[in-house]
Amino acid sequence: MYVRYTSFHRHFNGRFETPTLFYEDVPETKPHADQVEALVRSELDVQPLPLETLFTPIPDIQCRNKWLGEARLIDCLFTDDRW
Repeated sequence: MYVRYTSFHRHFNGRFETPTLFYEDVPETKPHADQVEALVRSELDVQPLPLETLFTPIPDIQCRNKWLGEARLIDCLFTDDRW
């Protein structure tokens, strides 16, 4: 299984701001994301992880930068680098 998301970093006053993440399609990147996704699916024979599963609360776990009761499955499965 895999997750598809888009991350935008805005460069302002010589510094990068905190990235903005989108788990839904973004018009500016959709054509490229569709091509990459087609390759991933054909080469690895995998399916996307549904977003409702990905954001399932995991109340009894403290995971990296999430306090007990705040963690979601995405926090447990993937690195914080997506932020």
